[in-house]
Amino acid sequence: MKTPPYWLSKKKSRYYADGFIAKTHRDVMQFTMNYSVPREKILANEETFKDIYTWINAVESPKCPSPIDQALARRGGIVSASHCAQCHGTYGAGARYQERVVALSEVGADPVRARDFPVEFVKHLDASWVGQYGQPPIYPALNGYIAPPLDGIWANAPYLHNGSVPTIWDLLTPASRPAVWTRTDTGYDQQKLGVEAKSFDKLRDDATASVQERR
Repeated sequence: MKTPPYWLSKKKSRYYADGFIAKTHRDVMQFTMNYSVPREKILANEETFKDIYTWINAVESPKCPSPIDQALARRGGIVSASHCAQCHGTYGAGARYQERVVALSEVGADPVRARDFPVEFVKHLDASWVGQYGQPPIYPALNGYIAPPLDGIWANAPYLHNGSVPTIWDLLTPASRPAVWTRTDTGYDQQKLGVEAKSFDKLRDDATASVQERR
Protein backbone atom coordinates (compact mmCIF):
# COMPACT_ATOMS: atom_id res chain seq x y z
CA MET A 1 0.00 0.00 0.00
CA LYS A 2 1.06 3.55 -0.73
CA THR A 3 0.46 6.20 1.93
CA PRO A 4 -1.63 9.01 0.42
CA PRO A 5 -0.47 12.62 0.83
CA TYR A 6 -1.77 14.60 3.79
CA TRP A 7 -3.31 17.29 1.60
CA LEU A 8 -6.00 14.92 0.29
CA SER A 9 -7.35 14.18 3.77
CA LYS A 10 -9.52 17.28 4.05
CA LYS A 11 -11.70 16.14 1.14
CA LYS A 12 -12.22 12.62 2.44
CA SER A 13 -14.74 11.24 4.89
CA ARG A 14 -13.00 7.84 4.96
CA TYR A 15 -9.43 6.58 5.13
CA TYR A 16 -7.60 3.90 3.12
CA ALA A 17 -7.84 3.07 -0.58
CA ASP A 18 -10.91 0.91 -0.01
CA GLY A 19 -12.47 3.42 2.39
CA PHE A 20 -13.69 0.78 4.82
CA ILE A 21 -14.02 3.10 7.83
CA ALA A 22 -14.90 6.73 8.52
CA LYS A 23 -11.78 8.75 9.34
CA THR A 24 -10.96 9.75 12.92
CA HIS A 25 -7.82 10.70 14.82
CA ARG A 26 -7.65 7.16 16.22
CA ASP A 27 -7.09 5.79 12.73
CA VAL A 28 -3.85 7.74 12.77
CA MET A 29 -3.00 6.67 16.32
CA GLN A 30 -3.16 2.96 15.57
CA PHE A 31 0.10 3.12 13.64
CA THR A 32 1.96 4.17 16.79
CA MET A 33 0.77 1.18 18.77
CA ASN A 34 2.76 -1.94 19.50
CA TYR A 35 3.16 -4.31 22.42
CA SER A 36 5.89 -2.17 23.98
CA VAL A 37 3.68 0.92 24.37
CA PRO A 38 1.68 0.83 27.61
CA ARG A 39 -2.03 1.59 27.58
CA GLU A 40 -1.56 4.66 29.78
CA LYS A 41 0.84 6.26 27.30
CA ILE A 42 -1.53 5.64 24.38
CA LEU A 43 -4.42 7.24 26.22
CA ALA A 44 -2.25 10.16 27.32
CA ASN A 45 -1.32 10.84 23.68
CA GLU A 46 -4.89 11.08 22.42
CA GLU A 47 -5.23 14.86 22.78
CA THR A 48 -1.95 15.31 20.91
CA PHE A 49 -3.23 13.15 18.07
CA LYS A 50 -6.42 15.18 17.89
CA ASP A 51 -4.19 18.17 17.16
CA ILE A 52 -2.19 16.16 14.61
CA TYR A 53 -5.43 15.09 12.94
CA THR A 54 -6.60 18.72 12.75
CA TRP A 55 -3.27 19.71 11.20
CA ILE A 56 -3.40 16.92 8.62
CA ASN A 57 -6.85 18.07 7.54
CA ALA A 58 -5.58 21.62 7.05
CA VAL A 59 -2.59 20.83 4.81
CA GLU A 60 -2.83 22.44 1.36
CA SER A 61 -1.63 20.78 -1.82
CA PRO A 62 1.74 22.05 -3.13
CA LYS A 63 1.88 24.35 -6.12
CA CYS A 64 3.70 23.00 -9.15
CA PRO A 65 7.07 24.82 -9.36
CA SER A 66 7.46 24.29 -13.11
CA PRO A 67 6.01 26.54 -15.84
CA ILE A 68 2.54 25.44 -16.98
CA ASP A 69 1.49 25.57 -20.63
CA GLN A 70 -1.87 27.28 -20.19
CA ALA A 71 -3.13 26.31 -23.66
CA LEU A 72 -2.45 22.64 -22.95
CA ALA A 73 -3.95 23.02 -19.49
CA ARG A 74 -7.21 24.32 -20.99
CA ARG A 75 -7.34 21.37 -23.38
CA GLY A 76 -6.65 19.02 -20.49
CA GLY A 77 -9.44 20.64 -18.50
CA ILE A 78 -11.92 19.69 -21.21
CA VAL A 79 -10.74 16.07 -21.13
CA SER A 80 -10.84 16.05 -17.33
CA ALA A 81 -14.41 17.36 -17.23
CA SER A 82 -15.64 14.72 -19.68
CA HIS A 83 -13.59 11.70 -18.56
CA CYS A 84 -12.18 12.18 -15.05
CA ALA A 85 -14.64 14.31 -13.09
CA GLN A 86 -17.28 11.59 -12.64
CA CYS A 87 -14.87 9.72 -10.36
CA HIS A 88 -12.25 12.22 -9.20
CA GLY A 89 -14.42 15.32 -8.85
CA THR A 90 -14.23 18.85 -10.23
CA TYR A 91 -11.91 21.72 -9.35
CA GLY A 92 -11.97 25.51 -9.23
CA ALA A 93 -15.21 27.43 -8.71
CA GLY A 94 -18.02 25.15 -7.55
CA ALA A 95 -15.62 22.24 -6.98
CA ARG A 96 -17.09 18.96 -5.78
CA TYR A 97 -15.66 15.59 -4.77
CA GLN A 98 -18.05 12.64 -4.54
CA GLU A 99 -15.64 10.05 -3.04
CA ARG A 100 -16.85 7.48 -5.53
CA VAL A 101 -16.04 3.80 -5.05
CA VAL A 102 -14.92 2.30 -8.36
CA ALA A 103 -15.49 -1.44 -8.76
CA LEU A 104 -12.49 -3.69 -9.38
CA SER A 105 -14.00 -4.74 -12.68
CA GLU A 106 -13.91 -1.11 -13.82
CA VAL A 107 -10.66 0.20 -12.35
CA GLY A 108 -8.59 -2.86 -13.30
CA ALA A 109 -6.00 -2.27 -10.56
CA ASP A 110 -4.26 -4.77 -8.29
CA PRO A 111 -7.23 -6.39 -6.47
CA VAL A 112 -5.43 -7.77 -3.40
CA ARG A 113 -6.32 -5.01 -0.93
CA ALA A 114 -9.99 -4.81 -1.90
CA ARG A 115 -10.50 -8.54 -2.35
CA ASP A 116 -8.47 -10.09 0.43
CA PHE A 117 -8.68 -7.67 3.35
CA PRO A 118 -10.72 -9.67 5.89
CA VAL A 119 -14.22 -8.34 6.54
CA GLU A 120 -14.08 -9.81 10.03
CA PHE A 121 -11.00 -7.71 10.80
CA VAL A 122 -12.79 -4.58 9.61
CA LYS A 123 -15.64 -5.35 11.98
CA HIS A 124 -13.21 -6.12 14.80
CA LEU A 125 -11.38 -2.81 14.28
CA ASP A 126 -14.65 -0.89 14.23
CA ALA A 127 -15.80 -2.50 17.47
CA SER A 128 -12.51 -1.71 19.22
CA TRP A 129 -11.11 1.40 20.87
CA VAL A 130 -9.54 2.40 17.53
CA GLY A 131 -12.97 2.32 15.89
CA GLN A 132 -14.52 4.21 18.83
CA TYR A 133 -16.54 1.12 19.72
CA GLY A 134 -18.64 1.15 16.58
CA GLN A 135 -19.56 4.84 16.47
CA PRO A 136 -18.17 5.69 12.97
CA PRO A 137 -19.84 3.96 10.03
CA ILE A 138 -17.98 1.15 8.28
CA TYR A 139 -18.14 -0.15 4.72
CA PRO A 140 -16.82 -3.70 4.99
CA ALA A 141 -17.36 -5.18 1.53
CA LEU A 142 -16.89 -2.51 -1.14
CA ASN A 143 -14.91 -4.70 -3.59
CA GLY A 144 -13.27 -1.67 -5.16
CA TYR A 145 -11.23 1.44 -4.51
CA ILE A 146 -12.16 5.06 -3.87
CA ALA A 147 -11.07 7.38 -6.66
CA PRO A 148 -8.90 9.95 -4.84
CA PRO A 149 -8.98 13.72 -5.35
CA LEU A 150 -6.48 15.01 -7.91
CA ASP A 151 -5.22 18.03 -5.95
CA GLY A 152 -1.44 18.33 -6.25
CA ILE A 153 -1.33 15.24 -8.44
CA TRP A 154 2.00 16.31 -9.93
CA ALA A 155 3.58 15.66 -6.51
CA ASN A 156 1.75 12.42 -5.75
CA ALA A 157 3.79 10.00 -7.87
CA PRO A 158 4.08 7.05 -8.10
CA TYR A 159 0.41 6.41 -8.77
CA LEU A 160 -2.44 4.05 -7.90
CA HIS A 161 -3.13 2.78 -4.39
CA ASN A 162 -0.01 0.61 -4.41
CA GLY A 163 2.37 3.05 -6.12
CA SER A 164 2.86 0.71 -9.06
CA VAL A 165 2.84 3.33 -11.85
CA PRO A 166 5.69 5.87 -12.00
CA THR A 167 4.18 8.71 -14.06
CA ILE A 168 0.92 10.27 -15.24
CA TRP A 169 1.88 9.33 -18.81
CA ASP A 170 2.16 5.67 -17.81
CA LEU A 171 -1.10 5.91 -15.88
CA LEU A 172 -2.99 7.18 -18.93
CA THR A 173 -1.37 4.71 -21.36
CA PRO A 174 -1.88 1.38 -19.54
CA ALA A 175 -0.88 -0.78 -22.50
CA SER A 176 2.67 0.60 -22.34
CA ARG A 177 3.15 0.74 -18.56
CA PRO A 178 6.48 -0.70 -17.39
CA ALA A 179 6.00 -4.08 -15.71
CA VAL A 180 9.23 -3.70 -13.74
CA TRP A 181 10.85 -0.39 -12.91
CA THR A 182 13.06 1.35 -10.41
CA ARG A 183 13.16 5.02 -9.49
CA THR A 184 16.12 7.30 -9.04
CA ASP A 185 16.67 8.81 -5.60
CA THR A 186 15.54 12.35 -6.40
CA GLY A 187 14.81 12.56 -10.13
CA TYR A 188 11.51 13.97 -11.46
CA ASP A 189 10.28 13.37 -15.02
CA GLN A 190 8.95 16.71 -16.27
CA GLN A 191 7.76 15.27 -19.58
CA LYS A 192 5.80 12.31 -18.24
CA LEU A 193 4.95 13.99 -14.93
CA GLY A 194 6.09 11.65 -12.20
CA VAL A 195 9.10 9.98 -10.67
CA GLU A 196 12.13 9.46 -12.87
CA ALA A 197 12.22 5.72 -13.52
CA LYS A 198 14.16 3.12 -15.45
CA SER A 199 12.12 0.19 -16.78
CA PHE A 200 13.12 -3.43 -17.31
CA ASP A 201 11.66 -6.31 -19.29
CA LYS A 202 11.84 -8.58 -16.26
CA LEU A 203 12.89 -8.60 -12.63
CA ARG A 204 16.65 -8.31 -12.34
CA ASP A 205 18.51 -11.41 -11.18
CA ASP A 206 20.28 -9.43 -8.46
CA ALA A 207 17.04 -8.15 -6.90
CA THR A 208 16.84 -8.72 -3.15
CA ALA A 209 14.62 -11.44 -1.72
CA SER A 210 12.15 -8.88 -0.36
CA VAL A 211 11.75 -7.27 -3.78
CA GLN A 212 11.23 -10.67 -5.41
CA GLU A 213 8.52 -11.48 -2.87
CA ARG A 214 6.68 -8.22 -3.61
CA ARG A 215 6.89 -8.92 -7.32
